[in-house]
Amino acid sequence: MAVVLATPLITQVHAQSHASEGQTESMQIRKYNNKGVAEALKAGDYQAWVETVSNTYRGEPLLAKINEDNFDQFVNMHELYRDGNVVEADSIAQELNIPIKAERIETRRLLSEVVKEGDYQGYLNAIESLPDFPEDQILTEQEFQDRSQSLLQRREQRRAQRAQNRGSL
Repeated sequence: MAVVLATPLITQVHAQSHASEGQTESMQIRKYNNKGVAEALKAGDYQAWVETVSNTYRGEPLLAKINEDNFDQFVNMHELYRDGNVVEADSIAQELNIPIKAERIETRRLLSEVVKEGDYQGYLNAIESLPDFPEDQILTEQEFQDRSQSLLQRREQRRAQRAQNRGSL
């Protein structure tokens, strides 16, 4: 299986050309990179994974822990998570010294909650709990408020669409 490598320029151009209303360029780049990471993991392609994950905020800390020697173990961990075997996958995550799924889920839940509430200080507190989160990725208060508002608008649009779909059944 061929895996397309994503360079920063390609991902930026792709994101700009495919940005949809309500999604920022950085959101599109993240979505594109996540797809590339998933494809590389599925293919077991270490070099493609390195190239793609290097373009993410998690790249540097992951690349410090995951190397060609333990990449198969990392892929196995992802497969176990996907298959619902959280206990065994968490055990591998701990061996690799990366956050276990429960910690990541709790962080996402917390971030979702503070965004929903528009709580910038809560966002900053949640970011502090993320190891190795790059300072240049931390949102300003205005950026946070803009994204929070955009997210809430999209949620409302989806709710209205679901209600409309239920009414037309």
